[in-house]
Amino acid sequence: MAGRLRHPLRFATLTYGGVATSLLLHPTTTLTQGAQESGLARISGNRELEELRRDQISLFNTYEKRLFNMFRVVWNVHNQGRKISDKARLKIDFYDPKPTMDPLKESEKWEKELEMGTISRVDILMLKNPDLTREDAKQRLLEIREENKLFNYSPNAGVKAEE
Repeated sequence: MAGRLRHPLRFATLTYGGVATSLLLHPTTTLTQGAQESGLARISGNRELEELRRDQISLFNTYEKRLFNMFRVVWNVHNQGRKISDKARLKIDFYDPKPTMDPLKESEKWEKELEMGTISRVDILMLKNPDLTREDAKQRLLEIREENKLFNYSPNAGVKAEE
């Protein structure tokens, strides 16, 4: 057996390369040695993976919701005294790694857009977390406002001193 497989790393590389190709992954995803490439080339090469990931996230959201509904049905049958409400929702928040701009510049950009009236605070919250619906973002902003009142904080004036 050992005589047949003289170059296990080469065999593994070819095997994994074939699997990666069949899964429509970029050929460099299975390299065992680093390749020199510019940042722009890396971003361009990752574009296909990002598109594939977005498609998978939408599928996984659907699967997770179906699984939750099935779990709810089974739970409710076996736990008559502690049923999961039909109003209960499953909220999935898949992390979306994106290249981000400098937080200070992003904040300045949003402030300018707010001043021009081309964006709302709800829109900004939805940009920060694309999984939020407009209603969820509005609800979250109301919660933030209540928390700021509770802790005597005004975003425009900073933290107020206790009197």
